[in-house]
Amino acid sequence: MRARVRRLLERVPPRAWVVLGALVLFVGGFALTVGPLLISGHELRAEVTGSIPDRARVGQNLAIELALDNVGDVGISPLCVQVQAQGAVDLVSVRFQGIDTEPFHGDEACGGRLNSQETLSLTVLLVPRAAGTLQLGVGAAQGPTSIGPPLRGAVAVSP
Repeated sequence: MRARVRRLLERVPPRAWVVLGALVLFVGGFALTVGPLLISGHELRAEVTGSIPDRARVGQNLAIELALDNVGDVGISPLCVQVQAQGAVDLVSVRFQGIDTEPFHGDEACGGRLNSQETLSLTVLLVPRAAGTLQLGVGAAQGPTSIGPPLRGAVAVSP
């Protein structure tokens, strides 16, 4: 049986072996390169960067200038900003790219779309209502789903 298989393999022309080898290398390389992209899910992730001011006054607007970076490999739509606040504060609005201003509905304001690997500027506007310490967390979301860790900070609110 072995001798028979060996004779059959010896009858294959050398040029066919070269073509077969190249085909195996191409298919293997393609599978190793593209396979993981097809199998893995797309990552939806964004980061809020910047700093939260450390001081504010009761009843006065506090504008927080931040950036939102889509570090995932898919677009985010609708793009939302969620604010977690511990302390007396009115969440007013978020201005996206200095153009589109959207009001908060509860702890979230949504506006537009953010493409993969794109960054935009944000201005979060809020009004402290009482003196003390205001703990804030500002994070990105797609609709109601959080897609990254919030940027956290404490604001000393004076009368």
